[in-house]
Amino acid sequence: MIKGSIKVYLMMIHRQETDDDIISKKSLQVVKLIISFLKEHAREEGLFRRGGRRDLRRRILNSLKKGEKPYLGNNNVALECAAALQLYLGHLKKPVMPQHIQQLLLGNRQI
Repeated sequence: MIKGSIKVYLMMIHRQETDDDIISKKSLQVVKLIISFLKEHAREEGLFRRGGRRDLRRRILNSLKKGEKPYLGNNNVALECAAALQLYLGHLKKPVMPQHIQQLLLGNRQI
C-alpha cells in the first residue's frame, strides 16, 4: 500500500513539469528527493496517516518551502518525510491534481 500511495504522488508531481507555476523548480527537486527517499526507506503501513516527530517534520517542511535539500541521513525519518510532503502538497496555492482528475479517480474507485 505504501508504494501505491507514493505512485499517486509521483503522478501528481509530473504535472509540475509543464511550467504551470504551482511549485518552484527548486521545491520540485526536493519533493522528488523525498519521494525517492520514501520509496527506498518506507516500510510501514499507514505512512501518510501519522505525523511523526513535530520538530523534524517542521524542518523538512521548511526545506520543501525554501527548495533546500533536507538532511535525511537517518532511515527512521520516513514518517516525518511523508507528513511534511503531505502538508506541503496540501497547502499549495493551486491543487497539484485538478479537480476534474480527482473526480475521475474517485469515480473509478467506486466501480
